[in-house]
Amino acid sequence: MERTWVIYSLIDPCSGEVRYIGWTTRPRSRLHVHLSNARRGETYYVSRWIARLLSEDKQPIMQIIATGKGAGYAEAEQQWIARYRAWGCRLTNLTDGGDGAIGYRHSAKSKERMSSAKKGKPVSDASRRNLEKGWTTALSPEVRAKIGRAQRGKVVSAETRAKLRTINLGKHHSDKTKAIISEIGRGRRRSQYAIDQTAAWHRGRKRSLTTCQRISDAKKGKPNLKLRGRVFSEETRRQISVAQKARATDPEVYRRRSDAQQRRWARSRQEVAA
Repeated sequence: MERTWVIYSLIDPCSGEVRYIGWTTRPRSRLHVHLSNARRGETYYVSRWIARLLSEDKQPIMQIIATGKGAGYAEAEQQWIARYRAWGCRLTNLTDGGDGAIGYRHSAKSKERMSSAKKGKPVSDASRRNLEKGWTTALSPEVRAKIGRAQRGKVVSAETRAKLRTINLGKHHSDKTKAIISEIGRGRRRSQYAIDQTAAWHRGRKRSLTTCQRISDAKKGKPNLKLRGRVFSEETRRQISVAQKARATDPEVYRRRSDAQQRRWARSRQEVAA
C-alpha cells in the first residue's frame, strides 16, 4: 500500500513568514522532532531559529501545503522550496530539497560501520531506567487494540523464521538477567482476555512433524531440573490443590478435554486410513 506524504511549512508566529519547507509521512511527529532537536542544541539553521522562538515561549506553526502518495515527494519538496525562495521568503533550508526517501535502507557497509561505532559503548543509567520503565509499564487497552489491528493478518515468512532461529539459537540469559526478568514478572497474572485469545489462536493447530521431531531431539536425555529436589511451601501446596479442585469440577475443562480427545482420535483414524 502506498504511503501518504505531505509537504509542510514552518511559519514564524511573530511575522507570519514561512521559514522552512519539508516533507514527512507523520506531520505531528515531525513537528515534535523539530522541537526536540532545537531543545537539545542542534546547530542546523532551522533548529537554531526554533530554539530562539522557544526561548521566547513561542514555537513555529506547521501548515500542510501539499499531499500525495507513493513517489513524487522529493520533486514536490524541491518545487515548493524554489517557489517560496522566489517569493522572497528567508527559508532556513540548507539544500534545495529532495534529500530524504521513503523506505530508505542502509547498505550492509553502513550497517557494519554503525554497529562498530556502537559496540563497547555502555548504556547510561538514565537510558536503563527508561528501558526498564518501558518494559514494566502496562499498555492501555486502546494501545493493545491498536497494536492488534496493525499486526493482525501478518504472516512471518519461512525465511524470516529461519533467520530469527539462527540468530537466537544457543543464546542464554545470564543469571543476573534471569533474576531481573523473574522479579519483573513475579506476581503478574495474564488477564482472562489474553488467556482466551491465546487459547483461540492455538486451538486446533497441529505442529508439523519436523517441529515435533526437533522438540523431541532437544528434550531427549534432559531431566526436568525445574522440579527435581524442589520443596513446595504449605501455602503453595494449598494454592495448587485449590486450583486443581476447581479444574476438576469445571464443566468447561471437561468440554475442552473431550474436544481435544476427539481431535486426537480423528487424527489417529486418518493416519490409519492413510
